Amino acid sequence: MNKIASSLVSVAALTLIGSAANAALIGTITHDYGTGPGQVSTPSLGAGTCDTLNSNSITVTNSSGCQRFFDVFDFSGFAYDSIDSFELTLGFSDTNSLVEQCFLFFCSDVRDDWRVRPASSAINGSASLPAMTRSDSYVEQTFAFDSTLDLFGDIVAGEAFYLWFAQEAGGARSFELFSASLSVFGTPTAAVPAPAPLGLLLGGIALLALRRQVQAG
Repeated sequence: MNKIASSLVSVAALTLIGSAANAALIGTITHDYGTGPGQVSTPSLGAGTCDTLNSNSITVTNSSGCQRFFDVFDFSGFAYDSIDSFELTLGFSDTNSLVEQCFLFFCSDVRDDWRVRPASSAINGSASLPAMTRSDSYVEQTFAFDSTLDLFGDIVAGEAFYLWFAQEAGGARSFELFSASLSVFGTPTAAVPAPAPLGLLLGGIALLALRRQVQAG
């Protein structure tokens, strides 16, 4: 095979290898919360909950004696060889409230300090607590998680990302959660290529090389 044909084969092989090595969006799961058509509640809205399901949102409440909010994003149906990272996008509001807190005779107003807490189950939450934007109005915020997350391996092994929230400011507090969308990135399961197109490509290259050798002779 001449140099031109050999180069073409090398370029084709490198292209296939490079495409397989790049992480890609494997799939996305979106939950729009509420009671309307196509909207969802969560597994945590059962006995002991202090959360409230509204027409297009959930009022997430943090208070002693209340069941913790959680939602689960099951990605076991995705076809993948490996998972590199997750992106969680939340739509929410009312995370900027002032609550009076008193210690002995001293009282002060303290703002909300809501945090996202990724988890691998309904009872196993991460120590990582990324801060949510303080806002009175609606805002969307994206959080990225990769192998540096302490529970990343557990989440991947269980094929389910659990969403919790934590309130670091103390006291009874709440905010409005409208939506949560989980995007999964990694290496998708490669489809087996049809042999005919690849065979035709290599056959064409070989015939081209043979023709040029004959002409040169």
